[in-house]
Amino acid sequence: MTTEQREEALYARVGEQLAHGQTRAAVETLRELLSDNPEDATAHALLASCLVAERRLHAAELEARRALELEPELALGHVVLGNVLTLVQRFEPAEAEFKLALELQPDDADNHLALANLYVLMRRGEDAVKLMHRARELAPEDPDTWTAIGADHRRHGRLQDAENCALEGLRLNAEHVDALTLMGQVELARGHVAQARSHALDALAINADDTDARALLAGVKARENVFMGLWWRYHTWMSTLGDGRTVMVLVGGFVIYRLATILMVAGGLKDEANALRVVWLAFALYTWMGPAWFNRALQKELEPVRLNPRY
Repeated sequence: MTTEQREEALYARVGEQLAHGQTRAAVETLRELLSDNPEDATAHALLASCLVAERRLHAAELEARRALELEPELALGHVVLGNVLTLVQRFEPAEAEFKLALELQPDDADNHLALANLYVLMRRGEDAVKLMHRARELAPEDPDTWTAIGADHRRHGRLQDAENCALEGLRLNAEHVDALTLMGQVELARGHVAQARSHALDALAINADDTDARALLAGVKARENVFMGLWWRYHTWMSTLGDGRTVMVLVGGFVIYRLATILMVAGGLKDEANALRVVWLAFALYTWMGPAWFNRALQKELEPVRLNPRY
């Protein structure tokens, strides 16, 4: 086997491993590639991408910057570095990296989606949606573009539209992890816990390290728990309102509570007013502690899991 043939074979193996979510195996294969050619910028960028998936962010940043040292106009290098910066919440430099990638490859749907995902975190929803739709125009057969738009529909409570996007993603690739996870999220929002669990397990069977799929499984467990289930419904409803309406609901609720207690005291109902204060404080504590309880459940799911043998 010639050097070129070996390189092609190793890259093919990496592609197959990444397609099946085998990031750790892909890391080893990429190290083989780099042992043969330590100045392969693309291999460094792909290795950085795998390290991002494993949340080894410091090592990922080093690999991404090494890739860009070797090839400053490598769009993949800029995208991966942008992903690292996003995860450490350095949004402005991340935006600059994604924009550089778009300048270098304006017709690459993945570059549009990378910047769109950042804008979702930055609460720039309109800009994010424009980029998502542009990505779908560029790659209508790519399930990533459909699931990105579907996720936006789900965030805004448009569950039927989200389901349609997820189904299209699964039509294009029946083992697409994000599409399976999106379907599970839609089912969970509808209260169909068994179906949501099934989709989560199907996604994890393909990629046991997928963070969103594990978060979905944690959500299923929270939904099944009577105590956590109430918070989960409240959180799901509030998350569909958007920042502005969420603030209005919270402020409005507090104003109604205060007016009610004032009127009760004025009407001689002091005991009832005190009871209402206790209920309000209990509600505030419950909603305040809910995210911490859920995060603990999520962290358990982020630990190595064992799937049912049938998967």
